[in-house]
Amino acid sequence: MKKIVRVSSDLRSNLVAYLDGELDEDASHNVEILLAQSEVARHDVEMLSRSFDLLDMLPQEKASENFTEQTMASIAAIESHIPLFHQRWFHWVRKGLVVLCWLGIMGAASFGGYVVGQQIWPTRTEQVLEELPLYENLHIYREMGDVELLRQLLQQNLSGPLQGEYPEEVAPTDEEGQE
Repeated sequence: MKKIVRVSSDLRSNLVAYLDGELDEDASHNVEILLAQSEVARHDVEMLSRSFDLLDMLPQEKASENFTEQTMASIAAIESHIPLFHQRWFHWVRKGLVVLCWLGIMGAASFGGYVVGQQIWPTRTEQVLEELPLYENLHIYREMGDVELLRQLLQQNLSGPLQGEYPEEVAPTDEEGQE
């Protein structure tokens, strides 16, 4: 006993196209081979043929001459009354604007962080320039040996090595600078 195999939906659509005469020669030949080999396919073609015959018996209504115009006018009226936020393109524009806003916010935050970082945290060069008077007078500070003298100078508001001015007896000579 042979196993009954149902016809797939693709083959069934080919059978409908075969009955309507819409297939090319190769596809028609393949359907004819299928009909010769498969009893299920022949039965499906017979049922489809009967259905088409019954459809032909039904009275056919004719559309009025202005049916097309009325249909197109109603479609145009519906499309013109669609709210903006229900339009297809609005969805994509809204997503694009959200992405652009986020990119703008992130860019502004990055730029702000960079500027603030440059103002708050000094670079190594700025630190060295700020400490330059200390390095220039380091040999004098080492010769003093004690911090107490510097404190006394500050209390007396004397101009001295802390302000970059030297009394003549303490000022470094060219010989000391070369050592």
